[in-house]
Amino acid sequence: MQTGFHHEDVPPQLWLDELHEFNIPHVWDVQLNKTQRENLSKRALDQLKNWRSSLRDQMKKIEGRYDSSNQERMAQIIAPYKLLDQLGHDLNANLRDLQSRVSSGRAVPQGFEIGERIFGDFKSKRWHLGSREDERLWEDFLATESRYWSMGKEYKRQATGLKNASQRVQEQQADLEKLVADYKKRSGFMQLGLRLFIVLLVVIFCLALGISAFTVGLPIEGRITNTMFAGIMLGLSVVGAIVAIVLARRRRASVAVLKEDIIAMRATLKELKQEARRQKQLFFPTQETFKQVQADYKVLKAAFE
Repeated sequence: MQTGFHHEDVPPQLWLDELHEFNIPHVWDVQLNKTQRENLSKRALDQLKNWRSSLRDQMKKIEGRYDSSNQERMAQIIAPYKLLDQLGHDLNANLRDLQSRVSSGRAVPQGFEIGERIFGDFKSKRWHLGSREDERLWEDFLATESRYWSMGKEYKRQATGLKNASQRVQEQQADLEKLVADYKKRSGFMQLGLRLFIVLLVVIFCLALGISAFTVGLPIEGRITNTMFAGIMLGLSVVGAIVAIVLARRRRASVAVLKEDIIAMRATLKELKQEARRQKQLFFPTQETFKQVQADYKVLKAAFE
């Protein structure tokens, strides 16, 4: 990924290629004698010093090219050069350590190789050294990472939708159960309502008194006769009956409204369940795909950590 550099700048890959020409890892070859190793290490240190000096001069030019408003872009461009500079620092330290070991007669430490390719990502400023196969693996990683984050957003969106749909079903189910319980309570034979029950008792009592006064007579004192009393009781019975009819009609209307509400709520609940099932059917395939992409992402990410 050698794009995005200024035309005046030497690309990072060319700096790495030049470093490979020094063949610094050869200094650790156990087949070399002491004199050969001393000469090669001294030459490598001189070459590395010049290489690092030129590299840092270019880094200063890059830094000076961007003002305070473009520091992020500068950091993206200079990131691979910083990786090379750190490589130069490590090689210098290792060469001096090798010289110290050789001068004291100690064994030559384990050798190493320097990656032939430098590759990375401008946006995230992540850069690595490795083989061409590592570079191809990095490209696979970036593609998988992009898919992972994209799938993650879709997974989260669908998970939130499914959770909300399931919650709506639960809430609607609870509301329906309360409404059905209220309907059963208000429509039962024994739940006529206290006011209607009292009115009916009064009607029956007045009617009984009126009939008794009219047929057999009651021991009533004063100016009111049994006939008058019977008329009054019958009149109260009629009024009570009218009141009972009004209350009964109101009760029936209230129960009818509840029934309609139940029917409407059941229809809504059915629609909510259908929506929840649809959300679930969409979510499960996404979940399985996301798990697979996540597993691939973790494997590839571990290779570059």
